[in-house]
Amino acid sequence: MSSACSKNEAATSACSSSTNGTTCESCCKANGANGYKYMSACSCLGGNGNAASTAPATTVSFTGSYNSTWGKADFMQTGEHVNVKYARGTMSCTASGNALDCDWDEGAGGTGKAKLVKETSGTIRGTWGKGSSASNGGAWVFTP
Repeated sequence: MSSACSKNEAATSACSSSTNGTTCESCCKANGANGYKYMSACSCLGGNGNAASTAPATTVSFTGSYNSTWGKADFMQTGEHVNVKYARGTMSCTASGNALDCDWDEGAGGTGKAKLVKETSGTIRGTWGKGSSASNGGAWVFTP
């Protein structure tokens, strides 16, 4: 089996909460996969797991106010660095193309990671997790 068709376990794990083919595809690409398959769950295929190698060359703008799963969130971007303030805490993110790789901090509420992708609609969608995982917490959606 060629590497282009083999399952990319890291990207599949990061994209496990994708609820349709469009978000599955965006998430897989943002996590370094060459392709995807969506039936009832998202599977990312191929690639080297390095999001920077397959992300668009130009980083999109994330700056703005969004409604999220947990209330209002304000994104402020300087170059590839994106700071997010939301009701429960803050995130510090690195942008690559339309993808964000984030660390969140809610003080006594804990810390963790998130992987987010900005869709063409302007919605930012992805997953969050506690500790070193970016996906064990579930989906996280920000709408403009």
